[in-house]
Amino acid sequence: MNMRGIKRFGWDLLQLHRNNLVVLAFVVAGMYLGIFKLLEPLGTLRSMLVLLVFNDPVVTGLLFGGVIMLFEKSQNTLAAVQVSPLSLEKFLASKVLALTFLATVSALLMNLAAIGIHFNWLHFILGTALISAFFILAGFYFGQQSQDFTQFLVKSIGFILISALPFLGYYEVVPEIYFYWLPPFAGIKLIEAAYFPVAWPYILYGYGYLILSILLFWRTLINKLQNASL
Repeated sequence: MNMRGIKRFGWDLLQLHRNNLVVLAFVVAGMYLGIFKLLEPLGTLRSMLVLLVFNDPVVTGLLFGGVIMLFEKSQNTLAAVQVSPLSLEKFLASKVLALTFLATVSALLMNLAAIGIHFNWLHFILGTALISAFFILAGFYFGQQSQDFTQFLVKSIGFILISALPFLGYYEVVPEIYFYWLPPFAGIKLIEAAYFPVAWPYILYGYGYLILSILLFWRTLINKLQNASL
């Protein structure tokens, strides 16, 4: 990232702060932490922490991504970018990175407050960042397809429900083999690896499939936005 990219990234972080999305992200993380602390007397709850950590970037990524896209559409920013020296790819990449950074930091702080420093930092940070980026792109996509926030929620509710299905496999309600085709399951495996031993084929699957899904989602979104501007 060059100096111009760093400035763009800093500006996007500042916009998140001005729109109170930073505060909301930490409020959501605090709510999940409160749930964990409330249930902590029941015993070791790291399996539940996987669910809470996963949900934090889902909310921050999907909802905040949708809100940002709706705002940019209302301001005709995307149309202006199309005729500016700044490419659409760089414009969106900066926003994805800013939201990913916010989601990862809020999840990390929640995790530190919940269990301290005894977890696999590499898998936690990379897993949370990747699953955040995936849901941010989903938020952008559904936001681009919607005229207002209510329509955005209606369009994205099915996606949210499908994304939650892999937890039926994780908690052994249904054999997990049925959910390997869903990218969120790859994210769950990476977050699980932050707390428990996970065999390396599962870790390779988690990173490989999630990165591939992000790249495909990214290309689909860019094509959709470029075609919409024609």
